[in-house]
Amino acid sequence: MYYWRKINIILFIALILLLLPSVVLLLLPGFLTTDDATWMVIRFTAFFDSLRDGQIPVRVLERLNNGYGYPVANFLYPGFLYVASIIHIIGFGFVDSIKIVLILSMFLSGIFSYVWLKKIFDPYAAFIGSLFYVYTPYHLYDLYTRGSVGEVMAFACLPFILWQIERKSLHFIAFGVFILILSHNSLALLFFPLIFLYAIFTKNFLVTLCGGLLGTAMSAFFIIPAIFELSYTKFSNVNISNPLEYFASIQLVGYSSLTVLAVFLISLTMMRRSVKFIPRKGVLSLFFVIFLVSIFLSTEISSWLWKIIPSQFIQFPFRALSLIVVSVAFISAFILSKLKGMVRLGVALILLVVLAYSAMHFINDKSRTNYPDEYYSTNMDTTTVRDEYMPVWVVTKPEKAPSKKIEVVKGNAEVEIITFNSRKVELDLKNSINSTVRINQIYYPGWNAYMNYEKIEIEHDNEFGVMDVNVQRGAGRLTLNFEETPIRFLSDVVTVLAIIGGMLLMMRPLLKFK
Repeated sequence: MYYWRKINIILFIALILLLLPSVVLLLLPGFLTTDDATWMVIRFTAFFDSLRDGQIPVRVLERLNNGYGYPVANFLYPGFLYVASIIHIIGFGFVDSIKIVLILSMFLSGIFSYVWLKKIFDPYAAFIGSLFYVYTPYHLYDLYTRGSVGEVMAFACLPFILWQIERKSLHFIAFGVFILILSHNSLALLFFPLIFLYAIFTKNFLVTLCGGLLGTAMSAFFIIPAIFELSYTKFSNVNISNPLEYFASIQLVGYSSLTVLAVFLISLTMMRRSVKFIPRKGVLSLFFVIFLVSIFLSTEISSWLWKIIPSQFIQFPFRALSLIVVSVAFISAFILSKLKGMVRLGVALILLVVLAYSAMHFINDKSRTNYPDEYYSTNMDTTTVRDEYMPVWVVTKPEKAPSKKIEVVKGNAEVEIITFNSRKVELDLKNSINSTVRINQIYYPGWNAYMNYEKIEIEHDNEFGVMDVNVQRGAGRLTLNFEETPIRFLSDVVTVLAIIGGMLLMMRPLLKFK
């Protein structure tokens, strides 16, 4: 027992040290130039502004869309934004907060994959498998080329959930599913079938189902409005990307992944007589099939299929390679677990050399920026590819910021701005005749107007879809509050009740519930 404890400690320390190269470029000053990272920081700064305004949960980012507001946080993976907000509150800058989220995600990916695989294989095999989980090219591509903070965070969630399935821990499965859903919508859709098939093959389906339902309920504040309110946006009418232009190369699939596949097939051939005695044969078959399906869906050989299947939510065929990351981790650990002595050492060294060679291409400091936080916190982009979450009632997208946040478009009125933020607009009015006051903020359900505390209607049938309020002559206080709609309020209640339920389950041993 002491021997294995010592080995585990040594391997864990070695794992932490070997994970450092995966994040070393993030430790340097500035920020890497990637496809999405700049947008993610911009979105984060706007998100934090709305959070500071007291908009909880955050749904509309007031500064984005040239200051007219954009409901992107209502639809796209807000998990990293909440985590980064906590880090920012502690005292880190906006860019550094995002970098810390990425660094933590990479380290947790390695740690969680190690403890998961160690539940199944010996520590040495689990150690190799966890390195494959972190350094398989697509994982690094997400970090250093795409800069997809949400996807990198989701990769840390998957092995955590699989580990908790092995532990039969309902409340931690729920917590993992909750974070996974908030981390990245598309990866959650890809990972859920794997998670539940894994639960079936490990005979832990019931606890996983209950945990999955509880975790989904925890995320209700996000997923229910995202589903029900998608029709408010132009999402379904926008062609975000052509999937036939985003197939993976062999290099992205990974020479290391193909080497593991080759070694695995050779190993099966050599032990063909004892295949029926392989433990976890069903799980192994699952990951082998997923491995092959992942390669098929991500490469050009599946182009005929992508012409048929709806791809609006997955967007890019290469995203299917997210499944190869976990598959190659499991299969590589399996291979090493079946070898002994010098053969095991030799195969391990070969696999690690090929893994390092495959990873080197994706860990590269191509270019970096060194902008101050103010560069990001003043940017007014929508931070989406095709402005796909623009409300359908916006006829013309605003191309520049409004000259005035408040305008009198009809009649005559003196307006004094008391408060103007993402959650509340408060104005003092003096108007001698009936007037129409325009608030240059795009209307989104949840905005309600009150004149002297009596509710009045908001109109938004204008070119930019901004809020017009008709006020009777006189003087008074005009207030607009961004509030939760009935469906959002119900979703929030479900989240709160589910979180309380999860906490009670976690505390059950202490409370001694029967």
